[in-house]
Amino acid sequence: MPLRPAASVLQRMHLSKSIVSQRIKDLEAVLGVKLLHRSTCGVTVTDKGAIFYQHTRTIMLQLDRASEELAEQENRLCAQIYPGKV
Repeated sequence: MPLRPAASVLQRMHLSKSIVSQRIKDLEAVLGVKLLHRSTCGVTVTDKGAIFYQHTRTIMLQLDRASEELAEQENRLCAQIYPGKV
């Protein structure tokens, strides 16, 4: 799976390509696998990289849902304590 340039994403996150590249290399070292295949033709995701991405995406979605549920619970609690304030 080829990667598309993400310069605008990096810019919004205030990250340089070199920092992201180093963090990915560090992650590969910790995991003991190559997540990306780098060549003169560009960068592609390895099979193991795709598997890792699928799992981390699921985890991130679950974290988002948990955060939303906690916020909803907080809003319900505030509505019970302070009726008409929410």
